[in-house]
This record gives sequence, structure tokens and C-alpha cells, in this order.
Amino acid sequence: MDQNEFNQIKLDVYKLRSDLDRVDHLIDRLDSTIEKLTEVSASVSQLLAVQTSRMESLEKRTDGLSKAAFDSDKQIIVFDKEIHRDMEANQLALLAEMKSIRDETQKKLDRLDSKLEFVERWMWVVSGGAAVVGFILSKLTEKFW
Repeated sequence: MDQNEFNQIKLDVYKLRSDLDRVDHLIDRLDSTIEKLTEVSASVSQLLAVQTSRMESLEKRTDGLSKAAFDSDKQIIVFDKEIHRDMEANQLALLAEMKSIRDETQKKLDRLDSKLEFVERWMWVVSGGAAVVGFILSKLTEKFW
């Protein structure tokens, strides 16, 4: 095997390792993003529970109030529904972004897999070629000795 070819293979392996390190970093960032989203989701759930509790309390207090109080209660419910709608929209946007990150990471992993398969194929081709050359050389040296 030529030294240049060997150096090229070493360079390709180094590049693959570098790409793999970057993918690992992206996966770590994705994991941390998922953890943060989980924390945000838990916080939002707690806020929703508190809001629901407050809404129930307000409904109990407004039973004996006038039409104006009843109308303001309706506005609170509408506002709560708007909040829920906004939160659902935000959640869908976050999920879409996470899917996009996952897809991008998967594409990078696929590219790394194909590069690694290429290097492995060349490794076996070179090893097989070296074995054949070694065999031929051994047969030639037997004839001359």
C-alpha cells in the first residue's frame, strides 16, 4: 500500500471521527433541549393547574353576582381558551422544530454511515490486495531460493 493512500485513509478516518464528534455534540444539545422542554412543559402544566383552580374559585364566587360579573367570567374563559390555543400552537411549533433537528441529525448520521462503509470497503479491498500480493511474492521467492 502506498504511503499516500495510507495517509489519505487516516485523514478520512480522522474526518469521520471529527464528524461523529460533531454529531455527538448535536445529540447532546438535542438531549438538553428535550430536557428543557420537559421542564417547560411541567411548568406550564403547573401553571394550568393553578389557572384551572383559580377559574373554579372564580366561578364559585360569581354565582351570586350580577350580569356584568357573569360577562367578565365569560371573558376569562375565552382568554383561558386563547391561552390554551396559543400554548398548543407553541407546543406544535416546538415539536416541529425538534422533528427538524432530529431529521437533520439523522441525515448527518446517514452520511457518516455511508462514509464509514466506504472506508471499510476500501480497507477490505486493500487488505485483500495485500494478501494476494503477499501470496504472489511468497511464490516468486520460493522459485528463486
